[in-house]
Amino acid sequence: MTETNGDAREVPVALYDRLSTASQAKEGYASEGHMRELREELAATGRRVVAEIAEADEKRWMYDRPGVRRLLKLAEAGEIEEVWAWSWRRYGEGSVPQRLEEDLEDLGVALRALDDGGEGMGGKILRAVGGALSSEEQADRVRKSKMGLGAKAGKGHVIGSGRGPRYGFRIVRNERGRAVAYETCEPKMGVVRRIFEMLGAGTSIYAVQVALEESGVDAPRGGARWSRDTIKKIVREDTYLPHTAGELDALAAEGLLSGEVREALDPSRPYGIDYYGRTRTRRISRHTKKRRAEPAPRGEWTAIPVDLFGSGLDRARVLGARSSIEDNREPSRAGDRREWELSRGFLYCAECGRAMNAWAPSRRKDLFYYRCPNLHKARGNVPARCPNNTCHRAGELEFWAWATFQVSADPENLVRLYDEKIAERSSRVSPEALKRRRSELELERRGYLKQNARGVISDAELDALLAGTEEERAQVIQGLEDAREADAGLERARQERDEAVRFIRSNGQFFFVDDPEEKRGCYRRLGARFEVAKDGALTLRFGVDLTRQGERSEAGEEGLRLTTTR
Repeated sequence: MTETNGDAREVPVALYDRLSTASQAKEGYASEGHMRELREELAATGRRVVAEIAEADEKRWMYDRPGVRRLLKLAEAGEIEEVWAWSWRRYGEGSVPQRLEEDLEDLGVALRALDDGGEGMGGKILRAVGGALSSEEQADRVRKSKMGLGAKAGKGHVIGSGRGPRYGFRIVRNERGRAVAYETCEPKMGVVRRIFEMLGAGTSIYAVQVALEESGVDAPRGGARWSRDTIKKIVREDTYLPHTAGELDALAAEGLLSGEVREALDPSRPYGIDYYGRTRTRRISRHTKKRRAEPAPRGEWTAIPVDLFGSGLDRARVLGARSSIEDNREPSRAGDRREWELSRGFLYCAECGRAMNAWAPSRRKDLFYYRCPNLHKARGNVPARCPNNTCHRAGELEFWAWATFQVSADPENLVRLYDEKIAERSSRVSPEALKRRRSELELERRGYLKQNARGVISDAELDALLAGTEEERAQVIQGLEDAREADAGLERARQERDEAVRFIRSNGQFFFVDDPEEKRGCYRRLGARFEVAKDGALTLRFGVDLTRQGERSEAGEEGLRLTTTR
């Protein structure tokens, strides 16, 4: 900048600087350097600095910023004639600088920068081109940053940015100080284990909240209050679930886990999976800093293995806790009755399968019922939505439900019912036979290639033969994967059976529970599902999950069934 002021009068100016992040402002070096250079340049041109305005963590796309509002107030008051910045980009991107320039011009104030190209048409053209290039450069920086983070996650390294590591872990850094992995952090990991143990034992989420708060355990983001969502997110987070070798192989086959990273994992150690790229954010508008998080397609995720050695996390316990909250919802508060033992997740209509609603007549404060949400009697030519149009007395139904549950929860009875369902799912193709067939297909494939090399068969014949071989080989591999999943499901069912029996046998007071919430915990612990028919017949099913986690199995829908009539 070499321009000078022709007259002797000092021109009153304001200096402006905007920093994108709060950390830049905290360090202070960037803003100090910008302001110092501005003062030196303007002092040589006969300008007088009236105000210095620096703001941090203000986004370039926003026009309505505290610093901009102050500039406009100074201009309206006639205290300044020019506004100067170290760079034109400090004012913002896109149309923001142009809009600010026009608004200040209306007030008789010029908007300037050390690199603005000066006054006149040439300067305006340069500023317009610079604004467009600035937006493109910023978008390119964002793309490169995402590419770098994605490449880092693809190598199996955790991302050290963000709000911090998962609860119960701390970041491990390399010799250059960069985040590369997680390691167990006590006593927070002890809190995670406590959550899984309590939920796996049938404790409600509310009871877990109360227990943690009474123990003085701070929530993950600070504060004494634990929320239901926080506990649910911990339980459902795959970082805490020790994955099987088959699950890790499936992630590698899906392309979410790098093959090199998969091969480098120690088969003797348990690994959880942290995902990078599950969500992406977008700007809501140019008038706010807020961004909206949206789920990204699964194909864009990157799986990062987390070593769980020494964490004390048990796969069966984690899956048990997940199962206990799968359909967990707070009990109804209809009619100000706090003892709806069967509402929201335990009582269903035997006719249409929908969850029964709690209902209290508005004119009576002493009558409480369960009824089907499809309760609409036939009218004219319109048939009833559900034949179960009976309103069932809540107290009576809850009494018989608990009595039925006590009879059914006998350990020997449970073992028999579980084993029957396990035996039904055990008949399938032998994995050994599938492995032999896979070896035979590989020999066939090699034989075809040798025949082609010797000129016995043509290239077209070779392609046709290999296509058939590859198709059958893919079916065999899928069969082996299904067999592995079935084995894992059967093992989970056996563990679930054994834990259910241990739970009953180790709790002498199990059959003498009176508290409604404790009863709900017992139902939840054994996966109890009650179904009531129009005639009052009550069916109890115990859910058994023989499929992969996250899917509702056929056995879980059919359950272990016992029907009583009251």
